[in-house]
Amino acid sequence: LYYRSKRDLFVAVIQEWMISPLLKIFEKQPADFKFPVTLREALADRLGFLNNAFMGNYVSLMSEVYRDYELKEYLYEQLLQPFFNRMEGLYRLVIKTGQIRRLDPQLAVRLVGSLMIGITILNQLEGDKSIFKQIPQENLIEELTHFILLGFTGIIPSPGERKDE
Repeated sequence: LYYRSKRDLFVAVIQEWMISPLLKIFEKQPADFKFPVTLREALADRLGFLNNAFMGNYVSLMSEVYRDYELKEYLYEQLLQPFFNRMEGLYRLVIKTGQIRRLDPQLAVRLVGSLMIGITILNQLEGDKSIFKQIPQENLIEELTHFILLGFTGIIPSPGERKDE
C-alpha cells in the first residue's frame, strides 16, 4: 500500500487498529442491539490491547499527535469526528429505546472513550505492577461493564443478565 503522506499512514494505522474493530462490534441492527452485551464485547476488544505489543507503539503514536497540531486536526477530522458521530447516533438509539437513561450522547461517548484511554495509559505507566495486569481479563470486563452500566442506567445487572442478556 502507498500513502501520500505520513499523516495518511498514521490515520490508516489508527483506523485499522483502534477504530475498525469497534465499528464491527457496533454494526448490529437496531432490533438486535442490546447495550449491555455490546458494551461487554467492546470492552473485551479494548482490554485485549492492554497486553498487546502494539500498545507501546500506541503511546508513541499519541505523543506524535500532541506534538503536531496539523496531524491532530487531520486525525480528528478524518477519524475521530466521524467515529464520534456514529457512536453518538448509537447512543441516541439506546437512549430512545430506554436501554440507558437520558444523557447527552456526546458526553456518553466521550466518557466511555476517556475511561478506556485512561486505563490504557495507566496500564502502560504502571507496567507489570498494574492492577489491570493482575486481575483476570474476564473479571476486569465484568467490573468495567457494571461500572459503566451503573452510571448509564443506575442498575447493575443481576447475575443471570451479566453475560448473555
